[in-house]
Amino acid sequence: MAIMEKLGGLVRNVNALGSRSGMVSWKIKIHDEDFTKILGPYVNGITVKRRLFPAKKSESSFPYEATIEIISNSYVEHTFTEGCSIKIYLGYSSMLTEKDLVFKGEMITYPSGEAKEMLRYTIKAYGAGDAGMFLTEKNKTFLGKTKSMIVKEIMANYPDYESTVEIKKDVVISGKYSPGQEGETDFVLLGNMAKKWGCVCWFEFPNKFYFVDAAKAHDYNTPYKLGYRTDQAECNVESVNWKHNPSRAAESFNPGSKGLGEGGDSTDPDSYKIDAYGHTWTLKEMFAKTLDKNNPNFGEFARIYGSVASKLTVNWQGYIALKLFYRKMSDDPTGARASDSDDSGWEIRVKLNDGDPGAIPPFNAELYYESINPKANHSDLPYFIHFYSGAKLPYIQLKVNETVLTYKNGKLDSEFICSISRFA
Repeated sequence: MAIMEKLGGLVRNVNALGSRSGMVSWKIKIHDEDFTKILGPYVNGITVKRRLFPAKKSESSFPYEATIEIISNSYVEHTFTEGCSIKIYLGYSSMLTEKDLVFKGEMITYPSGEAKEMLRYTIKAYGAGDAGMFLTEKNKTFLGKTKSMIVKEIMANYPDYESTVEIKKDVVISGKYSPGQEGETDFVLLGNMAKKWGCVCWFEFPNKFYFVDAAKAHDYNTPYKLGYRTDQAECNVESVNWKHNPSRAAESFNPGSKGLGEGGDSTDPDSYKIDAYGHTWTLKEMFAKTLDKNNPNFGEFARIYGSVASKLTVNWQGYIALKLFYRKMSDDPTGARASDSDDSGWEIRVKLNDGDPGAIPPFNAELYYESINPKANHSDLPYFIHFYSGAKLPYIQLKVNETVLTYKNGKLDSEFICSISRFA
């Protein structure tokens, strides 16, 4: 009987973890030495965040971020020291290999913590490819070169990395718009250029780097199929959370608000350029003419347009105001202002039933939530989310920009942080 109970418990455990294997395993290397056995009794939890950069809505700008929670009766001296390199492996196999590497980075600060009955402290480590990329500040200019030439020249400092650069408008940047390094790291410079040129960057283990147009970034990997209380896909989603923070088009009609000129931010009301939904927009010609400050009716037109835009925005229809008054600037000669993956004001968080260490952004995700069988117990998510994604699609189309992988109490959890691209 006792044997059958143990077998039954094992079967439940396997089902809970999916079809991979029975148990979650982890491994931590410090300075490439395996410290798993030493740290085993004290590790209370591990969290690994992997994201695109530049990260518009994230607390940290680093592509990799790891948190290790330790509970012990004393500090592990000479182990977790400032500048030490850390590798973390997570998976469903008892024999973890390099394919299970989920984090590689360095501690750049000492751990924070508290001491009561036991010591509790949190180790934070950050990664962005080669350590020199985000630690060494440089001064350099890149005059007379195309965008891709600049990126490749920077990445030539890191010969171990295989770089993929895909920029739609790959032109020579002249004059004052040419980027330069003034006491910046290569990592900061790459992020700033990506933001200005409408691109995103990411690293892929073990040695790949990507710098590509934001609109194409999520197509580099196979779409991820998600199912939430549905019979159209495997039900692998535990919960879905959403938050909407749309651009307020009405503000663009306020002459005192910031616009966007070729040289960057501007308070000149004639520019009337705004950064919304991940793109730069300018007034349609018919409206721009009436809002010329030399027009004697300038104030009245601005008031009327602003009133219409305000009413639409207050009613959560800011995108209608934007499409009514503005056109997307697809040929901005300076490439000023970024088109990133947060391009509709939506943030969707999807938590999986089981953690997936292999889900590394960027990738598209297809979220199914309805039932084909009308009698089935299913869930209808709000239609307005589906509408933003594309009403004719049989699923909600998501762009996964960040994944959070958490190990706690023997269980592995995954959360996808996504955006929707209505205007992409």
